[in-house]
Amino acid sequence: MSEELVSRGVAVEAVRSCGRYEREEHSFDDVEGEVSAAADGVSRPGYVLHWSGVSGWGVGLDDKMPFIRYARWMHAGLLPHPAEVASFYIAFVQAPSEIGHKEAPTYRRAGEGFSDLARRLAHLEGI
Repeated sequence: MSEELVSRGVAVEAVRSCGRYEREEHSFDDVEGEVSAAADGVSRPGYVLHWSGVSGWGVGLDDKMPFIRYARWMHAGLLPHPAEVASFYIAFVQAPSEIGHKEAPTYRRAGEGFSDLARRLAHLEGI
């Protein structure tokens, strides 16, 4: 995803991912990732493009927590083509209140179907 954003002139600042973990104060039973980026080469700290293994792609302000409550969701399936996601991000940066949906979609249950999800993600490699 970051390569697609960079190819469109977007300055990618960070890429993060997370899998299952369990800590004393918190646990997480799925996978997710995010890209902090800016559009048109302008630094916009706090904007984050987030991928949820349950809801697909969303974009929002990093300082609004919980993220899911304040995000705008793409509603294009769990793994849309990276070009579609990049277009969604760029459109959001230009008009945040007009792009996407407030409600997060549900495409799969958290913590289930990891082998199927891994196959689908592997298929995207090289796109």
